[in-house]
Amino acid sequence: MMFKPRSGTKGPTGQAGGRALARRMALRDIRANKSTSALVLSLIALPLMLMVLAVTLIDSAVPTGPENASRQLGGFDLQLLGSEYPLGAVQNPNDPFQSASNGDPGPEEETTGAADVPAILKQLDEGASSTVVRNGYLKFPGADGEVQTEVTVGELQDPRFTGRYTLSAGAWGTGESVAINRDLADATGLGIGGRLVLGDAGYPINGIAEQSVGMGLSGSGLGLSLGIGGFESPAVFLAPGHPMAKEAEHAYFSVFVEGMEIDLERQAALNALGIGSYARDFIIDPPASGLWTGSSGDDARAEALFRFMAISTVGFFVFLEVGLLAGAAFAVGAKRQRRTFALLGANGADAGVIRWIGGYSGLFLGGSAVLLGTGLGLAGARGVTWWSEANAGGFPGWHVPWSIIAALVLLGLASAVVAALVPARSVSRNAALSALRAEASPSARPRIPVLGFVFLGLGAACWSVALVLGFGAGSYGVLNERGSLVAGGFIAGMVLCTLGLMLSIGFILRVLGNAGHRLPLAGRLAVRDIQRNHGRTVPAVAAVIAGTALATALALAAGHTVSGAGFAEPTKPPNLQAIFLMSGTEEDLSVNENDARTKAAEVIEQLERSGHAPLSSARQGSFHAGKRQPGTGDSSGGPWVALLAPSSICRYGHQDMDSSTAPDLAGLEARTQAVAQSIWESDRFTARYCGVDGNGSGASVHAENSATITDLAGLKLLLDKSYTPAAGEAFGKGKAIVTVPEFVTDQQRVALGIPDMGLPEVERGYFYASPAGALLGIPVKDAFEIDALEVRVPHRNVPPVMMSKEAMIGTGGFIADSTLLVDLGKSLNTEEIRAVNKDLERLGVSLETRIEPSGMDRLMVLLPWLLGIAAGLLVLGTVAVTTGLALADGRRDARVMAGVGASLETRRRFGAAQAGFTALLGTVLGMLLGAMPVLLLLVVMEGTVDPRLLAPLTVLVAVPPLAGLVGWLMVPRRIRAARMGG
Repeated sequence: MMFKPRSGTKGPTGQAGGRALARRMALRDIRANKSTSALVLSLIALPLMLMVLAVTLIDSAVPTGPENASRQLGGFDLQLLGSEYPLGAVQNPNDPFQSASNGDPGPEEETTGAADVPAILKQLDEGASSTVVRNGYLKFPGADGEVQTEVTVGELQDPRFTGRYTLSAGAWGTGESVAINRDLADATGLGIGGRLVLGDAGYPINGIAEQSVGMGLSGSGLGLSLGIGGFESPAVFLAPGHPMAKEAEHAYFSVFVEGMEIDLERQAALNALGIGSYARDFIIDPPASGLWTGSSGDDARAEALFRFMAISTVGFFVFLEVGLLAGAAFAVGAKRQRRTFALLGANGADAGVIRWIGGYSGLFLGGSAVLLGTGLGLAGARGVTWWSEANAGGFPGWHVPWSIIAALVLLGLASAVVAALVPARSVSRNAALSALRAEASPSARPRIPVLGFVFLGLGAACWSVALVLGFGAGSYGVLNERGSLVAGGFIAGMVLCTLGLMLSIGFILRVLGNAGHRLPLAGRLAVRDIQRNHGRTVPAVAAVIAGTALATALALAAGHTVSGAGFAEPTKPPNLQAIFLMSGTEEDLSVNENDARTKAAEVIEQLERSGHAPLSSARQGSFHAGKRQPGTGDSSGGPWVALLAPSSICRYGHQDMDSSTAPDLAGLEARTQAVAQSIWESDRFTARYCGVDGNGSGASVHAENSATITDLAGLKLLLDKSYTPAAGEAFGKGKAIVTVPEFVTDQQRVALGIPDMGLPEVERGYFYASPAGALLGIPVKDAFEIDALEVRVPHRNVPPVMMSKEAMIGTGGFIADSTLLVDLGKSLNTEEIRAVNKDLERLGVSLETRIEPSGMDRLMVLLPWLLGIAAGLLVLGTVAVTTGLALADGRRDARVMAGVGASLETRRRFGAAQAGFTALLGTVLGMLLGAMPVLLLLVVMEGTVDPRLLAPLTVLVAVPPLAGLVGWLMVPRRIRAARMGG
C-alpha cells in the first residue's frame, strides 16, 4: 500500500520526522561504509591536527609582556648596568644599548662614561634590595680543542632569579663546584658528576642550568624554542666565592633591584650618569616618548590580527583541498545509495530529506574529525613544549590561540558539510524510476562555465593592471611607491584564476575527453571513465591544481626571499684558504717583505707536516696609499679604492668630490640628498643593476672596491676558472685586472682614489661611504689611473681590482695586510681546520674557521625544496585517494572488463592512465597558475629572474609518472564475483 503523507507535512513524517529519518540514515550510512567514512575522517582530522599543532607552537613561542619581563628580570623589578651615552642622549626604554637625542649631540668624545657598581648602588631607593651578576669569558681545553665559554658569576640560587636563570638538573655551583649549560656539556662531553678543568684545577659539576633566551621585547622564536635556531653558546655559572670568579675576563655587569620603580624622567636621569636600565613596567607596556615608539599594545594587536588572517587564509586553502577530496568520497557514497534514495522518494520523501542525509553525514563525520584533530593537535603541541623544556631552549609559555583554532574548526566543519551536500543535492535531482534502474538522469547538454570564465577574466584583468602599473612606472621611485599595488594585483589575480579554473575544470575535462578516441585502449577507457564520473574526477583535479599552485608560488617566493634577490656565492673556491700573515702598516717595506716571505714559508712547511700540503700558493696584500715613516708607524694615506668610470651609469651624473674644496657638513649632506634624488628618479633597471638599496646611500655593482696586490700565482688562484693567458700577459705588463665593468673607462683604464677620512665631518661620524657603494660619499684627496683589462667572472666575490707589485711602482703606495693564499685541493671541515690551527698556533696564524649555518639557516635554504616535495606528496596523495575511489566506484565496470577477457595488464594500464592523467593535468595547470604571477612580479620589480629559482619545481616533473605507478599498483589482481541483479 502506497504511503500517503499527511496534509501540510514534508516527507514521510513531516519536517521534524524527515530530519530524524535523515539523521538515522546518515548514521547507518557511516557505519555501513566504514572505509569511506574513515577516509573522510582522516582527510579532515589530519590537516587540522597539523595546523592546530603549528599555530599553538607559534603562539607559544611569542612571549607575552609578563613572560618577557620574567625572562629578562626574573622576579626583580629593575636591572641596572653601566652604559656609556653621548651627552644629552637617552636610551630606548627597553634597550639600554640604543640611544638617541632630540638635539645636536656634542663631539664624539663627549660622553657620560659608564658607571661602575658603587656608583649604581648609590642611586638605589631606600629600602630597595639588590644583587650583582658579572659576566665574562674563560678559555679552557675541550674535546675538540680550546673552548671559549661565557662565565656568569652571581647568587643565582636566589629564588628571585627564577625565569632568568633556570636549573634544569642537579644543583647550583658552590665555592668549590660549578654549574654548566647544555652547550658546554656537549662541547666538553661532561655532565653532572664530571670535573670541569678551569685554570690549573678541576671542579665538580653540580648541575645543568640555562639562561633565558630573548630579552626585552624580542621573542625567543619557534626555531630557538625547538633548538634549531642560533649558534652554540657554552656557559658556566659560578658562585661569587669561587676561585675562578676573579680569573674570568669580566665584560659587563648587572645590578638586579627589587623594590624600586622608575619612570621615563628617572630613566633619563640615570642615563646622564652612565646607567642603563631594564624596567618591568616598561617591558610589559612600553611607554611613549618623543624619540621611541609607544605602547606595544597596538603592535601586539596588529601582529595578532595579521597572524589570524594569515593562518585563516592558509587554512581556507587547505580545507578547500580537503573539501574537494572529501567531496569526491561523498560523491561515490551518494552514487551507491541511489536505490535507497529512490525508495525514499517513492515513499513520499522529498528532495530535502535526501539533502539532509548528506548534510548530517558531513556534520557527523566533520564534527568527529574536528574534535579528533583539535585534541591530537593540542596534545602534540603540549608534548613538544615538554620536550623543549627538557632538551632545547624551552617555550616562553603555553598559549592556546582559541580564536584561530575556532576559525580552523569552523573551516574544517564547513568543508565536510559542503562536501557532503553537493553530491547529495545532485543525486536528489534524479528521478525515482531512473534511480531504481541504477541509471543517472539523462545527461544535459554541456554547459559553458560562465562563472568560471568570469573569474578567469577578472584574474587576467588583475594581472594586466599589475603589469601596466609595474612597467608603466617611469622611475625607480615610482616603482617602489607602486610595489604593494603591483604585488597585490598579482596575488588577487592568482586567487581569482584559481577559483575560475576550479569552476571550469569540468569543461576542460570534457574538451580534452573529445580527443581521447586517438589514445590506446587503456587511455580511451580512462578518458571515458573521467567523463562519466565528474563527481569524483573534477574535485580531484581541482584539488591538485589548487595545492600545486599554492606550493609553487610559495616555493618561488621563499627561494627569492632566502637568496636575497640572488643566490649566495662562496667568497672563494672552497679549497682556497687565505691566511693572514701580518699587517705591515707599521714596518719598513723591505723588512715587511722579508718577514712575510719567511713566515709564508714556515706556514707552508707546517701545513705539509699536518698532512695538508698546498697544491699551490701565492701572496696578496692591500694596496695602501702614501708612504710609511719607518720606526713611527705613521702613514700618509689609507687604502686605494676603485672609482666608478666617468661614463658609468651607476654615477647617475654625479662625479666624486675633491677634498681640496674643503666641503662642509651641509655640502656633504646636500650631495647625499642629490644622489638619492637622482637614484629615485632613475630608470628602475639601472637602480637594480647598480645595487641600490632604496635609500640612495650608495651605488655600485660590487660590495668591495679596494685594490689587491698579488703575483701571477695569486691571480690564477683568485680568478680560478676565469683565468686566461691573455689576463696573465696583461697582468705581467703592469695592467690592472678588473672584474667590475663599471670601473673600466672607455680608454680601458681604471681610476684609484683615496677617501679623505681626515675631514672633521667624517671623523665625527656624520658622513660615511656606504658599504655597497663605490660612488663615494667621502671626498677624494688623491687619485691616479692605470691601464686595465676587464675579466668577466661568474660571481661578484672575486676582488674587483688586482695589480702586481710592479704596477704600483711610482704611486707612492705600499703593501699592507700581507696574506698567504693556499690551494689545499679540498675543502676542510670544521674538525680538520681546528686540528690544523692547533699546529699553526705557534706561528701566530690560523685558517679561517668555517661558520656552520644554524639549523634554521639550513631549514630556510631547504624550504623551497621542501615545498616542492610537499606539493608532490599532495598530488600523489590526491591521486591515491582518487584511484581508490575510482576502484570502489567502478567494481561493476571492472567485472565487465574481466568478463570480456581484459587482462590484468590492460586493467592496470587503465588505472595508470587514469591516475597519470589526473596528476599531469592538475600539476601542469597548478604550476602555471602558481609560477606565472610570481615570475611576472619578479620581472617587474627586479628586471630579471634567476633561473635557479625554478630548480625546486623540478621535483614536480617526476610526479605524473609516479602517479601512474601508484594507479598501476593499486589495481587488484583478482576481482571478486558478485551476484547480478541483487
